[in-house]
Amino acid sequence: MKHKSVTVIAKIGLDHQSFLGNTVEEIALQKAGIIRSGVPCVVDDSNESSVLKVIQDHAKEVGGVELHYPSSDSALVQVLTEEGYEPHQVQNLACALLAFRLACPDVDHSMSRLLPIVKQLQWPGRLQKIDLFPITGQHQAALLDGAHNSQSAEVLAEYVNKHYRSRSRSITWVLAASRGKDVDSIMSHIIQPGDQVTAVQFGPVDGMPWVKAEDPANLVHQAIRYGVDTQTTHNSGDDVRAALEWASKAAGDEPIVIAGSLYLVSSVLRLMREAESDQKA
Repeated sequence: MKHKSVTVIAKIGLDHQSFLGNTVEEIALQKAGIIRSGVPCVVDDSNESSVLKVIQDHAKEVGGVELHYPSSDSALVQVLTEEGYEPHQVQNLACALLAFRLACPDVDHSMSRLLPIVKQLQWPGRLQKIDLFPITGQHQAALLDGAHNSQSAEVLAEYVNKHYRSRSRSITWVLAASRGKDVDSIMSHIIQPGDQVTAVQFGPVDGMPWVKAEDPANLVHQAIRYGVDTQTTHNSGDDVRAALEWASKAAGDEPIVIAGSLYLVSSVLRLMREAESDQKA
């Protein structure tokens, strides 16, 4: 990575504080470490003004850096919005496309060429729609999202409220979290009275022994604090399959959302692959 064509700093939120710092400004300074003199840097300008100032100040200190902001290309943002992408997806795509244009100025980067490619993109674990049939034996849609901090939980909540709550009585959640995460903040965004919740513990993470799962009992307790009836909660222990089976039965025709941890996302997708492989054998 010594020879960079372009660098990108996306939306910054509170996460990995033990490594990066306890405020978004401290984290922004760490993220700004990728900035290099003579290399253009794309910055998501939906970041807080204090975050943008930290990045701008660091760029001045490095010297010879031109910062680029995707919202300056209003036509690009408008096209992506009209295509139905969510606001955070628009920002991420706009950053990526602007970076591509800066890194490959001689390549055709018209939207007529790029949009069909963008439409083929799949984001595993990010607003991913899956069918639980391989695991539960029932064709049932579920939304799989790795929202694991306050910022991503807020984005997920906006999506769920917009697309699901308007036509559903409740959401059935399958939740896990890493120990040390701000579970209270996550729950405050996604959980509403009348929801149903099962909490589960993901297994050991290869090569990262310091990552531990939150006790499912604590997640259930937090859900109850935010209005979930005790009778509609479930502790699945460390059995992800059992959590999905409980959610499938509890939800009926109502939406299922699996969230709270990218490690949970990994566990679910692994179960899906194993189940599909077994069915083909």
